[in-house]
Amino acid sequence: MIETSRIYTHRDVLTIGVAEGWADAQTDPTRIDWAPRQARAVIPFEVVDGRPVNPCEKTGIRYGRNELGHWGEQVCADAIVIATDEHGHRWLVMVERGDGHGWALPGGTVEAGEAPAEAAVRELAEETGLSLEAGARWQPLPPRYVPDPRASDEAWMVTVPARCDLGTVARADLPAVAGADDAARAAWVRADSYPGLTAHLAMAYGGRVFAAHTDLLRDVLDQPASRPMDSGRSHLAASVGIYAPRSAEMRLTTLADAPSSGLLVLHISNAPAWFALNSTGADIEAEAEAMERLAELATEAAARLRAPSAGTREVTS
Repeated sequence: MIETSRIYTHRDVLTIGVAEGWADAQTDPTRIDWAPRQARAVIPFEVVDGRPVNPCEKTGIRYGRNELGHWGEQVCADAIVIATDEHGHRWLVMVERGDGHGWALPGGTVEAGEAPAEAAVRELAEETGLSLEAGARWQPLPPRYVPDPRASDEAWMVTVPARCDLGTVARADLPAVAGADDAARAAWVRADSYPGLTAHLAMAYGGRVFAAHTDLLRDVLDQPASRPMDSGRSHLAASVGIYAPRSAEMRLTTLADAPSSGLLVLHISNAPAWFALNSTGADIEAEAEAMERLAELATEAAARLRAPSAGTREVTS
């Protein structure tokens, strides 16, 4: 049985973390003004008796920050860069973390005033030397909770991944990558499937996948890929939990107050739905029409809920 009353904060958080600026200097979360942090949270969370509560899991560390520097939610961004070689094999850029936690997607913390997609591009360049800003086709993916082994019940991570598919590239012509910043090394890893990825890491590098990225990589590699975001086409994508929320539990915000990120977040209690909008390149009128159509379908669904005797008929867009 997990002991839920454990108290722990790694000493590096209180020393190195505070000195380098990646950790909150405040050691008592009840002295933090939580309203601003809750307002900009990607995944809503509660504060009980002045202490933040992890909205997604019990970690076993009930009090303290474990190995993370911040209190509450920390938003990060991860870069998913994929290419297919001349033989049809898929390759993925990964980095070996310098902290010994395994191989991960290039990524890191979203800085103040920075859009998550911008952070993903920046982290990719810093950790691998690969710059894909010019002409690259980046697709923002839905934000998601990160089951990070360094988290606690009072400090956790949320990531906003961004995907870039380079298309077909000869194996010999894959862009060069090299570990830098806090990455020990970087490499193109064969990733036809998640089991194939783990096998390649083990055989080629004696490595393993960073536990926090396991679910994300399974979803990316073992599910059909979505189309890249092209201009002149609507790219409304939604992910929503199936349950009956109260209307008062819903609110619509831009992600971390950064409209340039191209993401609108519909919070439904503690289960947010995400609308990924290509606000920088897509036809805005087409996006607006997609949103209006979604509203029409929601209105029709509400009417059917109020009149269940009318029968059941599929509602399509």
